[in-house]
Amino acid sequence: MVMFLLLLSLLVFDSGTVPVHASDLSFKGGADMVGSYVFDDSSPLHGAHYSAAPYLQVSYSSSALKADFRGTYTIQGVDAASSGDPGVFSLDKAYFKFRFPGLLGKRLTVTAGLAPISWGLGYYYRAGDVLFEDPIINTDAGTYAERQLWLVSINQPLGAGFNIDFAFLPALGETTNEKFGILLRKDFSATTLKEMKAAYAYALDGTHKAAIVADLFLYFDITLGVESSFSSSSDVRIVANAMKQFSLESETHSCPLTVFASSQLDFFAACYSVAGGVSFGVNDRLTVSANGLGRFSDSSEAWGLGVGGEMVLVDGVSASFAGLYADGFPDPIYPDGLSLAVGLTVAF
Repeated sequence: MVMFLLLLSLLVFDSGTVPVHASDLSFKGGADMVGSYVFDDSSPLHGAHYSAAPYLQVSYSSSALKADFRGTYTIQGVDAASSGDPGVFSLDKAYFKFRFPGLLGKRLTVTAGLAPISWGLGYYYRAGDVLFEDPIINTDAGTYAERQLWLVSINQPLGAGFNIDFAFLPALGETTNEKFGILLRKDFSATTLKEMKAAYAYALDGTHKAAIVADLFLYFDITLGVESSFSSSSDVRIVANAMKQFSLESETHSCPLTVFASSQLDFFAACYSVAGGVSFGVNDRLTVSANGLGRFSDSSEAWGLGVGGEMVLVDGVSASFAGLYADGFPDPIYPDGLSLAVGLTVAF
């Protein structure tokens, strides 16, 4: 913790000569509002839930420095008669990104603060995020997945498509033990093998984790990964994803169609998980989706089916809906039976 604060203060004071111009500043704001209902009487989550989360983001960017700050104030309630909580403020982002001359004529980037980071690959189940306390699931399949963690990281391009990253994470927020990580990446010019990553993380409590992941194109966009925490000979997790985006043309516009399939084999937990889905852009404003998932082991099985959609009402305002029927998952993940949710997002 002391090391982290010292590094952050040195970086901030060392960048004091960087001029700040008003034109380099940007402001964003908005609010996410969600209402949901869990129908299962036996679930502790049974009933109505609602939340409202206004946020404000301030960003600065220049050739030598980038800074990003975002805060959210969240109010939640558990039923229509509840007064809800008084609200909780959370700091979502608060980081500086410094750019310096580096090795081999390349630019060295140092990031410090509560910053987004993503070392892994995967459209739903992911591997390679060795800095995270637990595996991340990318519920928005096909999009970039990240978490905001307190860290100091260094990125140095090495040439010939190689990049190396170093990271130090203090015991703050999601990180329960201080840890160090290293990531080696290789970007390929070949159309079949696009990228490979090798990552390793060591925590001061003696635990460590390593992973190798690859991104390929074989008609489908494919990611493959192997990850282990070395707690036993069976502590191995294998992940595979496949995604394909199509464009259905009509006389007036094109309709994007995306399909994906994902699987995860966890030898340590002795279970196998699968997920798949499809999303379809009906027009420029409406997108609908359907997906399914299952988790199977010798002692139990769980599955779920969901539908959803998002519609842009006007610029900066969108509405969403989702429905899920699940069976066998723990309540904090997916309650048994039917759950419905609607949402409204406003951005300016």
